[in-house]
Amino acid sequence: MARRIEVDEEVYSFLQAHARPFEDTPNSVLRRLLLGRESSSGTDSRQIAVDLPKDLPASLAQILQVIQLVLVKNLSRTEATREVAQRLGVAPQTVLDKYTRQLGMKARDFDSMLLGSPNEIEQFLETRFRRHSAAIASFFRQLQNIDLPQ
Repeated sequence: MARRIEVDEEVYSFLQAHARPFEDTPNSVLRRLLLGRESSSGTDSRQIAVDLPKDLPASLAQILQVIQLVLVKNLSRTEATREVAQRLGVAPQTVLDKYTRQLGMKARDFDSMLLGSPNEIEQFLETRFRRHSAAIASFFRQLQNIDLPQ
């Protein structure tokens, strides 16, 4: 059974500082820190963290998290959006906003992009987030080293 709790910004920042990017939820961080063990459900062998710089804009970080979940865990875009939102403690609409309104596209356009080549996605994001092109390139290089589902 899951219970809902509220934490202040200081506690939330602490959890974020101790989280494994693209892997942890607030619950898994607390479980590891307080109980000294990983999730009782085990870990997906393809749930591999891709390192991102801490100074990445939230919009880009959320977009990359959705992309990773779709490409690595083979989730639908909707499922990936829900998972990222849950990890961050925000509404799915907040994450959806990052890859729609902020990228100037509709969800179906983002879906089409996800079905295309990772190189095309990378180029598109590098065009939109020029200052972070090195981080984007690094993200996609790390994705290439993960055994992606067919």
